[in-house]
Amino acid sequence: ARRASVSLRYLPGLVELLVSDDGRGFEAGARSADHLGLRIMMERTEAIGGRLRIDSGPGRGTEVEVVWQQQSSA
Repeated sequence: ARRASVSLRYLPGLVELLVSDDGRGFEAGARSADHLGLRIMMERTEAIGGRLRIDSGPGRGTEVEVVWQQQSSA
């Protein structure tokens, strides 16, 4: 990758983390959850009750987004 960016946004009750690069990417559907890096990201996101999104493709870089939203106590 030649470029990478990290964005962190905080609002009351909401945190969004976005990491992206312009690297070689990968076929997201072809990687299994057994892949160490993906598994660790999924486990850590699940542990905080967040949502993980990975968007990648050969030749178009990768974007990883983690969103944590506080659950309302109604």
